[in-house]
Amino acid sequence: MRWLLTISALTLVLVPVVGAVPAEAGFAASAVAGGGIAGAQPVGRPQAGSLSCTGGDYYTVESDGTVSLVPSNNGTPVYHGAEKVFRFKREGKKSKFNGLAIGSNGTVAWAFNKGDSKEEEVGIYRWEAETGEGERVFLSELPDGQFGSPDISSLVAGGVNPSDPAGEYYFGGFVQKKRGTYFTTYKYSGGRIVLVGYVQVLDHDSDKGNGDLVFSASGDMFVLWNDGEGDARIVPVRREALAAATGGVIPHGDISKLKTGEGRYNGLAFDSDGRLIIQYDKSGKSYNYSIDPDDGTTLSDKVSIGVGDGSDLASCAAPPTLYVQKDVVGREKPSDQFTISVEGKGGTPRSSETTSGTGTGIQAAIGVFTLFKPRTYTIKETAANGANLSDYSTTLSCVDAATDEELPVTRVKDTEYTFVQSGADNHDAICTLRNEPRPKTGSVSWRKTDTGRKALPGSAWQIIPDAAGQPTIEVTDNTGDAGYSGRDKDTAVAAFTVSDLPLGSYTLRESTVPEGYVGAPDKHFTIAKQHSASPNKLGDIQNKPIKGKVTWVKTKADGTPLDGSTWTFTPTNPSGNARTITDCTSAPCAAGGDQNPTPGRFELRDVPYGTYSLQELKAPDGYVKSEETKALKVTTDGATVAVGEMVNQALPQVSWTKTKPDGSLLGGSTWTWKPSAPAGPAEEIADCVKPSAEKCTGPDKDPAAGKFLLKGVKAGSYTLVESHQPEGYQLDPTEHKVEVKPTDAGKTVNAGAFKNQPAAGSVTWSKVDAGNGQALAGSVWTLSGPAGGAGARDLVVADCVEKDAASCSGPDKDPAAGRFKVEGLGLGKYSLVEKAAPSGFRLDTTQHPFQLAADHLDHAFAEPFVNKRASVPRLPLTGGRGAHIFLIAGAVVSAVAISTGLLRRRRHRNLD
Repeated sequence: MRWLLTISALTLVLVPVVGAVPAEAGFAASAVAGGGIAGAQPVGRPQAGSLSCTGGDYYTVESDGTVSLVPSNNGTPVYHGAEKVFRFKREGKKSKFNGLAIGSNGTVAWAFNKGDSKEEEVGIYRWEAETGEGERVFLSELPDGQFGSPDISSLVAGGVNPSDPAGEYYFGGFVQKKRGTYFTTYKYSGGRIVLVGYVQVLDHDSDKGNGDLVFSASGDMFVLWNDGEGDARIVPVRREALAAATGGVIPHGDISKLKTGEGRYNGLAFDSDGRLIIQYDKSGKSYNYSIDPDDGTTLSDKVSIGVGDGSDLASCAAPPTLYVQKDVVGREKPSDQFTISVEGKGGTPRSSETTSGTGTGIQAAIGVFTLFKPRTYTIKETAANGANLSDYSTTLSCVDAATDEELPVTRVKDTEYTFVQSGADNHDAICTLRNEPRPKTGSVSWRKTDTGRKALPGSAWQIIPDAAGQPTIEVTDNTGDAGYSGRDKDTAVAAFTVSDLPLGSYTLRESTVPEGYVGAPDKHFTIAKQHSASPNKLGDIQNKPIKGKVTWVKTKADGTPLDGSTWTFTPTNPSGNARTITDCTSAPCAAGGDQNPTPGRFELRDVPYGTYSLQELKAPDGYVKSEETKALKVTTDGATVAVGEMVNQALPQVSWTKTKPDGSLLGGSTWTWKPSAPAGPAEEIADCVKPSAEKCTGPDKDPAAGKFLLKGVKAGSYTLVESHQPEGYQLDPTEHKVEVKPTDAGKTVNAGAFKNQPAAGSVTWSKVDAGNGQALAGSVWTLSGPAGGAGARDLVVADCVEKDAASCSGPDKDPAAGRFKVEGLGLGKYSLVEKAAPSGFRLDTTQHPFQLAADHLDHAFAEPFVNKRASVPRLPLTGGRGAHIFLIAGAVVSAVAISTGLLRRRRHRNLD
């Protein structure tokens, strides 16, 4: 008997596989149910309504017309998972249903029954979800064709073209004619059966074959054939060829040849990822498993699905497909040809074709291929018949055949690309390799370096053609990063090679300069014929580092430049070591520092590009250090960055005055100035009395007598004490507290005006009788003031003999007879001399000098001054004058003496 493998077509509808795991990872996980054959676990499925187009669901039909849903997971059918859905209602005497097809997203199903008639008639059956009934819609003989009368028993497959608005049912079977095996294609259209044509699947006769029929979403037809001995073929028919068919031989595309497992297949179908699902019978049971559509490798376990007479498979899934065509825009040489190819699993070629002739436009095509998702496929072309692909520009573009949506491709090499279908949606991809002869071109190369020939990253360029109307070429540095799509062919940093430049003259312009450098000047170059083989080498194009000047001025609060400051100059971006800048106040200035010899004015030269901070490290003597930090940036070569004035407030000053009691200034004092918080050493401050402040070399900077000024006093607490008073004045030991606050910067703190009282000394002496040491009253003295001094004068001091000192109205304040005390004497040298001796005593004219000083205010003559008695004249004993004459004379003299004494005392009182 003749062996027939009854396999029907699949309707290909784009349905996402929910939760699918890519089959490239290996076999799907399997399980063992009830001790049976391993398979995927069943899931809940709808029992009524439209047929399921979910995930890996597909359907099997038995010879009696029973249609069952078979669930699968990543190509692995569920063990005994077949669930009866409906049954075609047979109208003939026998049931030989086959050619199962599903259309309209599961709302319609088709099949034919070869057992409806003893004659050569076939019954066409249609099931509708709306009614839930599967009934015969037509019974007819098959039309004759160029290969003679058909044999109904050869019918094995059926399918619905999803791109056909009418949803017409295609079916057919294999015949052996004219040294070949053909698939005779029919369709039920307009209430009749029409012969579409013949598709050759083998170039020899074979009565072993059986197969199936499927459509892509865009209407390409695939005839599936196998011989039951491990050989299988997928024969594609483009939708254009199918639409143009009129009953003759229909052109087909490249045939995919697979090596499959053993088994007499009676059903073939694709799932949505492109796996080919196979059904065969063994020991009265139907087994299903999936294979790789590229090479036939088994992808899943062989699972008993729970039916025993399966005759065909069908699904709602449409596999992704690929069609590649070659568009020749022109040829560099008329004899140039091109070979296009597609490689699938492991780089295995799926097909290839070479152009011929001299024509342009579409000159070769390969496919249509079914694809396995998400496998990567390689599309490439190679030169043929002496062509050189470097003479051509090659591009690849892929679009969806139904929607014209552009599909992504990845360029691997100039003429090699990869294409992957992934995601939920499947596409019927049409990819076009386009060749266009390149204009006569050459290349140019250069390096970007600094002046030390070190490579500089970060530059970008423009190549500007001299010829009018040609576009400017933008060039960025190719550093080897993935995804670079610019013109630079050299992956080394800062090295450039640009090819495909038409012959001619150009200007190379640096459009983006590496940060911190001066742009290079334009460079003119020419691309000549020799540069097609070797680039025009422009060599190193150097950038000079940006360097500028930085200036600032250190000033007082009034804007006057101020010398003596020190600064910290720190690079912040890029970071670097800080530099200490000291004010240069006279030429020549030390290299690397301040180059302006003017005190207080700063200039740094050759400062590299970048940002910096400037901060005062040490203020000039007598000034408060600025806490301000200046930020600056050098960006332009040769430019000056003027920071401006940096003002220092002077340290506080402290002033005070030394005055007489009447408030007039008094020079000559010395002071002790001592820090108490923070503590520090004491300093002696002597009054500077000079013609000008410049002459004051000590701490006191005020040249006026009695005026004091301390400069550069730091904030803190101090004590001020007079350590030496002016001559002739009393020392003031009072300790004065002085507070100097930080807010006093630039100000003068007035410590006060401090008075000195004149110094008051005294002198004491005594007068005694030389004979007995008894005190003598009545002497008068002359006290001469400081010799040569401005206040020198003679003071007459008469002995005061009173009951108490308060009664002494003259200079002598000691009321005791013969004892003297004169007070309120200024400091200096004095002389004391007796002016009148006590009555009856001889005058002593001896000078008694003494000196009063600050450390010797009271002078006491230790030894009393003595007077000797005067001699009395002796009276004659006889003769001469009588004694009364002498007594009268003595009385007169005494009266005169008393009068004279009274007059002198009165005069002295008037002088006082």
